[in-house]
Amino acid sequence: MRIPLSLPPLSALAQSLRPSPMLRYRLDVASRALVAIVGGYFLAGASAALLVRLLIWLDVARNTATTSGPMFAFTMMVVAAIYVFGCRSTRRAWLGVALPAVLCYTLAWWLIPEAGASGGPVR
Repeated sequence: MRIPLSLPPLSALAQSLRPSPMLRYRLDVASRALVAIVGGYFLAGASAALLVRLLIWLDVARNTATTSGPMFAFTMMVVAAIYVFGCRSTRRAWLGVALPAVLCYTLAWWLIPEAGASGGPVR
């Protein structure tokens, strides 16, 4: 006895693998929440580090610089969360948080006095 083996057409298979609009929406919201929480945390840390290094480099008192950094970081995390949920696309939200965080970390590292031998400013 032969059992006929028939496969569904490729278009039907591709149609079945396509996520539903509700699943796509939920994944979009989950991705934005991840960017707001994790990306906002890294952006806040990077901006706080940059502000503290910049204030110390500008000869502001250390206690003023170290208390100003976390206050600014809290503000940046809120701004990042508002930005992420206000963006038109999820890709723009990821890039809008990741690129400034990398830039802030790079500038903060460059302002470290010990980095002077590697190209940073020496004071």
